[in-house]
Amino acid sequence: MRRLFLMITLIAILGISCNKENSTPQKLKLSEGVFILNQGNFNVGNSSLSYFEPGTATNYNNVFSAVNNIPLGDVAQSITFDDEIAYIVVNNSGTIQAIDRWSAEVQGKITELGSPRFMLKLSDTKAYVSDLYKSSITIINPSTFEITGEIKVGRSTEEMIKFGPEVFVANWSGYQQSLINNKVLIVDAAQVYLVRHQQ
Repeated sequence: MRRLFLMITLIAILGISCNKENSTPQKLKLSEGVFILNQGNFNVGNSSLSYFEPGTATNYNNVFSAVNNIPLGDVAQSITFDDEIAYIVVNNSGTIQAIDRWSAEVQGKITELGSPRFMLKLSDTKAYVSDLYKSSITIINPSTFEITGEIKVGRSTEEMIKFGPEVFVANWSGYQQSLINNKVLIVDAAQVYLVRHQQ
């Protein structure tokens, strides 16, 4: 029994020593580490952003809140990086928080979204945002943080990828419908309209 107790104690000590946790650094350097998005609990509003430095095995928790003195929001769904800005899509809050990717300081915020899931940047003035509950893709200006339009697609949308002039959009047609109704949506990114549903 004593030997078992000593083994458990040793494992606990090793676990703590291998996962150092410090307060938020004054200046983050993403080239030396990674951001970790923590979704949190639905309707609780406890999502958070962490930062891990592999070189020092140091983990910084609650980076967004510590730097900006505000909560991140309810259900952090995804994060999209672009040059100096990282866009954090917060699903149940219906917002996108744009932060400086090196310091985590808020640069802007996009609000009045439905239930956003993923963001795909197409240019400095246009990006698509998929949505769980809306039957359209929201068009935003990632530089001014404004909603500029929408593309009606008739169903919920998920992750997106651009190939050539077209954007391929994963989606689902709802719990009550047959899975055979799920299709890949193809959008003409230049003309801004739905081209077709691909079975």
